[in-house]
Amino acid sequence: MLKEFSDELECVAGLSVYSIWKNINKNDNGDLITEEGITNLIDFFEFAISKNVIVEYDEKKELPIFSEDSPRVVSERIFCDIWKKNPGIPQVNPTDSDDFIAYLVYKTGWATLVHGTAIVPPQI
Repeated sequence: MLKEFSDELECVAGLSVYSIWKNINKNDNGDLITEEGITNLIDFFEFAISKNVIVEYDEKKELPIFSEDSPRVVSERIFCDIWKKNPGIPQVNPTDSDDFIAYLVYKTGWATLVHGTAIVPPQI
C-alpha cells in the first residue's frame, strides 16, 4: 500500500477526497468493505501528513493548523464526522450511497502543502 500511497502523493494537490478515494481504491470491483475503505483513507491521510504533503486546514480562517498532534490523530480528526454524516452508509460498496459520495466530494478541513511553499485546499 505504501507504493500506491507514494504514487498518489504526486497528484493530490487540489483533488477532492472523492478523487483520492477512487485513486487509492482502484482495485474496487463493487465489493469494498466500507470500514476497510475508510480505514484505508485515514491511513493515506496519515501517510500524507507524515510526508508533509497534507495539512489540517481551517477554511474559515484560510490557515493551516499545526497542532503538533501525531499524523494519525490529525487524520482521524479530519474524518471524525464521517460516520455521523453518513448514518445509512452500506457495509459494502459505500459509493453506492449518494450521501457518501457528496461527503467525499465536499469534505474540507485539510489542504495540500505543495513543495513547502503553497497551500492548496481541495477544489470543490
